[in-house]
Amino acid sequence: MSKTCAWCHKPTEIFDVFAPDIPILDWMEEKIIDYCKKNNINKELLWGDKSNWENLELDEEIEAELLVYDELIETISRKTICEECLKEDDKLWRKYYNVDDFDEEFEFDINDLN
Repeated sequence: MSKTCAWCHKPTEIFDVFAPDIPILDWMEEKIIDYCKKNNINKELLWGDKSNWENLELDEEIEAELLVYDELIETISRKTICEECLKEDDKLWRKYYNVDDFDEEFEFDINDLN
């Protein structure tokens, strides 16, 4: 039975994974970087685990966009994502965040995902 990728809607045969509602968006990540440069803000204060908007004067438009983007990339559920989208998302993760979340290797049995 053919499945459809939740992100690009192309047919795929890959197994389901836990993934965000949307992939990392290149244009949004660039917008965050540009906003930080334009407003002389450290990106870590605006975006990420350690961000703090308390002392930032954000305009309403960027604040609304960041809130929606954050919600969509932080909402994780089980879905079908094609290999191409998974690879692109990983590439963008490495480009914009340049970190590995996993300090140690882990293994899983693909049969546990079915």
